[in-house]
Amino acid sequence: MLPFKKFLLCLPICLLSSFALSAPKYVDYYDSYDSSHLEGSLLGNKIFFKMKLTGIRSKSKDSGLPDPSPINGTSLNSIDHDLVANGFGGELSSSVFFSEYFASEIGLGFHAYRTKQEALNNVGSYYGSLNYHKNINIYSVPFQVIFQYYIAPFGGITPYVGLGYGTSYFFTHNKSLKVKPLSLGPIAQVGLDLWAQDNTAITFEIKKQFLRAKVFYKSSYLETTNDVPVKVKLDPTFISLGITYKF
Repeated sequence: MLPFKKFLLCLPICLLSSFALSAPKYVDYYDSYDSSHLEGSLLGNKIFFKMKLTGIRSKSKDSGLPDPSPINGTSLNSIDHDLVANGFGGELSSSVFFSEYFASEIGLGFHAYRTKQEALNNVGSYYGSLNYHKNINIYSVPFQVIFQYYIAPFGGITPYVGLGYGTSYFFTHNKSLKVKPLSLGPIAQVGLDLWAQDNTAITFEIKKQFLRAKVFYKSSYLETTNDVPVKVKLDPTFISLGITYKF
């Protein structure tokens, strides 16, 4: 029985040894590498075009709102005055590759941030206003430039990360508010392309932007002499699902 056990132990070693001896002694990988036959790589396909639908998570924090004389014994900190909730939108972007691993993405989008009617009315009531307006979205047109690193640019799954900077042009049709048009902020990005075909992929992406906006409550709404400014810390997280085309 013992010789049979020794035979079983030696068998895989012998097989591996015979395979190693039968393999070529030396292969010049770089001389035999032919990029023109590489399936599913980014080489030779220098541009990605992406269309994305985006959900926006933004638990805003407002600061700098002047505190008038307390009304009915309340204070500003006791009411919900954080103006922006979440939002939605869409984006178009194009990535140009400088190498197999590095690219630069330029993106343009349209986002809608939902205002909270409760917060809007709370601020109005606190300032003694009897005007009540419906919540109307704050809109933005973001323009972003992001430098990307594709971690594994070959195969059916291509993850990537990016860092960049973006500017947003804000506007609203809200009768109670107006917004300072331009805001700037850095962006961090992580994403994944799942290639369904040679030139088409499903893209999942998350971006975080550190963004501030300056909002003014209109004097006509608060029944004050001047517009009342407030700083809104948006810091939105963009969660996107889309389609990528490779050219």
